[in-house]
Amino acid sequence: MSYFPRPWRGWGIVCLTILTGLAAPASLFAEKLLLLDGQELTGESLELGEGRLLWKSTDGALLTIPLNEIERLNLVPTLPPPDLIPPSPTLSDPDQVLGDERSDQQPLYVPLVTEIQQTYGTATVTAAKWTQRLQLGGQFNDGNTQTDLIDLAVVFEQNTKEKMRQIDGGGQWGRSQSAQTANRWWANSNFDWPLHDKWIAFTTSKNEYNEPANLDYRGTLSAGLGYRFVFEDKKRFIVRCGPAYTIEIFDNPYNLRQTPDMFGEVEMKWPLGARTAVDIKTRVQPSILDYELVRIFSTSGFTMDLDEKDRWKLRLGMQYQYNSQPNPGRVPADYMSTVSLVYQRK
Repeated sequence: MSYFPRPWRGWGIVCLTILTGLAAPASLFAEKLLLLDGQELTGESLELGEGRLLWKSTDGALLTIPLNEIERLNLVPTLPPPDLIPPSPTLSDPDQVLGDERSDQQPLYVPLVTEIQQTYGTATVTAAKWTQRLQLGGQFNDGNTQTDLIDLAVVFEQNTKEKMRQIDGGGQWGRSQSAQTANRWWANSNFDWPLHDKWIAFTTSKNEYNEPANLDYRGTLSAGLGYRFVFEDKKRFIVRCGPAYTIEIFDNPYNLRQTPDMFGEVEMKWPLGARTAVDIKTRVQPSILDYELVRIFSTSGFTMDLDEKDRWKLRLGMQYQYNSQPNPGRVPADYMSTVSLVYQRK
């Protein structure tokens, strides 16, 4: 009867082969098992699987030891009997030769895979709880028209019936006839907590770099209240509103702008049919101290499923940005349309 479940059987046999291979032949190595409680066991490891080690002690007893109780396994080289070591032609005392060899010996330390197993298992379980979406698009033309464009986005989201956690990042890079046409990158996060019924509290962080707009950095922090009109797996309509604080750093010319704002955001995801859906996220940030300063950011997309498991999708996207007071020499509005291939898990 094997101790390995089918999904881990091959991996477990490899680990067992390494252990037993290092331990053989018995005349060269002795196995010593050190437990966390200080015990030392001498014997032979037989099988490793299902979070435990099958151990055969020197008296022939079989022990099943949980891996989380094991500190390490030592393989200590053993020496042949002294009478098998010929005297050195330059030394008259064979015991001195044997003593020198003993002093040079170091036990071989073989760490068990307990910590690796636990770390990998924890990371796998954690990753499985998050929805992961990778979006990649591009356009490459050469000849009379030389245009390159890369669109990249990564989205992580973990939801329960109460909480929502979102982390996303990405950007666009493009050029036309050796002139830079796009170089924008962002990283955002949002966390929602339930308050009462459909009311929620939220905190959010928005961070962006945009070279064509002469923007070295824009960061916004906001916290406030929101309301979930619809919050389902494939449908959602959420409104968030609260105070915010924005920092903008421009170059050419240099300008540092810090403003207290109001933050308003609408997030919607809605199916249009069995294999199509639309998603929209729009936020408006008017300055509290300067009524002429308004910022608007909108990302929308139309997705079509390409397979039956809803893993691969084709996305037609549109991004819109508006800054009523841009850096000198820049226009207030930016538009960008994208066509991307999306891979989504969960």
